[in-house]
Parts: sequence; C-alpha cells; structure tokens
Amino acid sequence: MNVLEEYKKYKKDLLDATQGILETAVADLMRKNVVESAQVNVYDKYEPTEYQRRGDDGGVLDEDCYRTSTEQGYDEVTLRLDALNYGNSRYSSWGDHPSQGWDPGKITNIIESGRGYHWTGSKIYQMQPYPRPFLEFALHRTTAEAEPILIKALKNAGF
Repeated sequence: MNVLEEYKKYKKDLLDATQGILETAVADLMRKNVVESAQVNVYDKYEPTEYQRRGDDGGVLDEDCYRTSTEQGYDEVTLRLDALNYGNSRYSSWGDHPSQGWDPGKITNIIESGRGYHWTGSKIYQMQPYPRPFLEFALHRTTAEAEPILIKALKNAGF
C-alpha cells in the first residue's frame, strides 16, 4: 500500500470511529443536555394556565422525543438532533368540541420562537412573542463537553 492509500484508509478509519462515538456517547450527552436546558429555559420560565405539561412523558423533557443521527461527509461527521415533540393530542377535543388551543404539529419551534400559541385564554398567548430558546444552550454545552469525550475515546481506539 502506498502512502496515499494508507492516508485514505487512516482517514476513513478515523471518520468511522468518530461517527461511532458521536452515535453513542455524544448523542446521549446531547439528549441529556437538551432535557436539562428545557427544564431551566422552558419549564422554569413559565407555568401554563390552560394545559398540563407532559414532562418526560412525550413533552420536551422526554429524552425519547429527540432522535439523533449522524452523517459522514468527505472529511467530517455531523451529529444531528431532531425534536419529535408534538402537541398533546389529549387536548385535540373536549368531549365533542375541538379544543381552541391544541397544536397538532411539532411544538419545539413554538417554544423556541415564542410565536404560534393558540390557547387564546392562556397567559402565554397574551405574552406573545415569548421565546424560550433551549436548543442552542444545549448545543453549546454539548460541544464543550463532547470534545474531551471524543479525544479520550479516539485515543483509546488507537488514534
């Protein structure tokens, strides 16, 4: 094998190892940081007046509602987080009458931007826009905490 082939193999092995670490340890860390940030930057900032939060049962504190995936590029690996928190379907109707505030779509953008609340009788509806960003805080924290994890794991793998 010539030097160029050795380099290409080393690079591919390094990217594969990095992807594996991101898919496991760093993805778990990211979900944990998102949930902690949601507690501080969302739940602790406002108490709902028209609905009950789901917390860790389908709400923004539920780690299972955040799907992570990785994508390997030419010389990088990207870790992606998708928030799968949808409006609470238990509010889709009140008996035979549709709820005036239920949002069937993803709620993360509404929380982050502070716009899009439909609970017309709620305090937060009157306060719009009332942004409570939490994902960016989690991203910055994860980035800082992931570097030593990645370095240690790559060293342990022989890189």
